[in-house]
Amino acid sequence: MRVFVTGGSGQLGKSLKAILPAMGHEVIAPSRTEMDITHQDVVCARIAEAAAQIVIHCAAYNQVDLAETEQTQCFAVNAQGTENVAQACASVGIRMIFISTDYVFDGKKTAAYLPDDKRAPLSVYGCSKMRGEDAVLRASPQNAVIRTSWLFGPSRDNFVQAILRMSAKQTELDVVGDQIGSPTYSKDLALLLSEFIKTDAAGIFHAVNTGACSRADYAREILRLAGRNCVVHDVPTTAYPSAASRPLNSELSTACLTEKGLAQLPTWRDALYRYMKTLEQNIKGI
Repeated sequence: MRVFVTGGSGQLGKSLKAILPAMGHEVIAPSRTEMDITHQDVVCARIAEAAAQIVIHCAAYNQVDLAETEQTQCFAVNAQGTENVAQACASVGIRMIFISTDYVFDGKKTAAYLPDDKRAPLSVYGCSKMRGEDAVLRASPQNAVIRTSWLFGPSRDNFVQAILRMSAKQTELDVVGDQIGSPTYSKDLALLLSEFIKTDAAGIFHAVNTGACSRADYAREILRLAGRNCVVHDVPTTAYPSAASRPLNSELSTACLTEKGLAQLPTWRDALYRYMKTLEQNIKGI
């Protein structure tokens, strides 16, 4: 299958560019300079000339706190940019998969969120992604939205790398203990997407590594795997005031995958172990 991927330089984009060809797919992944998704004419031209069979839209403005003061830029990419991609796909009659986020929810639910649960984003970023979801589903009944959370993968800008850097300089860390979610390995999500594109599944889905934890427990597992002698102290979210509010409960139900005959992702601990193995030679230098 010929697959068009936006956001190819991000964690998931990089994983897709590695996984999809290995699974027999051809990948077209223009850089941001080659296709600025905020320019509709450019998007339409690039997608039309690519002659792809499906688009996986990963490109996003994801600076959650900065978005509170850069609302125009955030909505230009996550809402209008996503609508541009959706309209371009509709114009040539191809399916689109949009990668969205747990941040469309307010985190007040005490159980895992279902795909059709009411959305109530707490941040500009969350609002912009919600607008993007609406644009994608409105553009064509064959489109799909896949929400994920706490992504980690080939990047120095993720939670795992941040904990490793801080623990190299400190023997104790204060980490938020009241935010719950599912750390998700971009490689595992890319593998799922390589199977998802073979189906005709449409609508909203959740895809995360199995299980949930607090950010503090996530940090402890990172440090255990890295062999770091660093103590993690649980602190409340209120101990770290930030520009953007974040949901306390980001757990997403993935039962919808089983219903479509797709396998559940491995546990987040297993995923983290495999990711940490890829960093093994570099951990001492982090």
